[in-house]
Amino acid sequence: EPVTTLVENCYAGFVNEHSWYEEVITWVEAADQEKQIMKLVHDEMAQFYDVVSEKEFREIQQKYPNSRLVLYKIFEKLADLNKNRDAVTKEMKNLSETNPEEFLNKAIDCHLRVSTSSQKHKKKCRLCEVHDIIEIYENTLFHFVKGEIKGSKGPNRASVTSDERKELEKAGVFLYDEQKKGTWSDS
Repeated sequence: EPVTTLVENCYAGFVNEHSWYEEVITWVEAADQEKQIMKLVHDEMAQFYDVVSEKEFREIQQKYPNSRLVLYKIFEKLADLNKNRDAVTKEMKNLSETNPEEFLNKAIDCHLRVSTSSQKHKKKCRLCEVHDIIEIYENTLFHFVKGEIKGSKGPNRASVTSDERKELEKAGVFLYDEQKKGTWSDS
């Protein structure tokens, strides 16, 4: 409970009428510097997605053609994070208020009484349900991608070829090990 209060107080300190990134986009548009900021955004996204071909770079440019779309995507991601964080907080609070005896009996049925007939009609215990919600939140919070542009059509690259690796190394990007796709819990 005290940690939750600290996190909520910290989070409240970040929430303003206008977020800093919204103010940056507004300023960039007013200063007529959208091309420069979008070049930076595209370059950063290309590095994030390990983009090495011109075709892949054009896919990013087409998917994020202007700063307002980037701002929309930021808002969308933050709204998703907030929704999942609120769900975790709510479920953790409900879990702590559950009758201990009822909670224990359902957990025993779920985890210790394993029979083929009960598995067919098995209902998850509260602990499993909360665990699933936490995993959804973690997946949103710690999501990273290798060789994939979300929403792009066509086959995704499984790995960096030796030619692409050489091109990256010429550009100063050194890959020491394959990156993984998933969340921290998948590592």
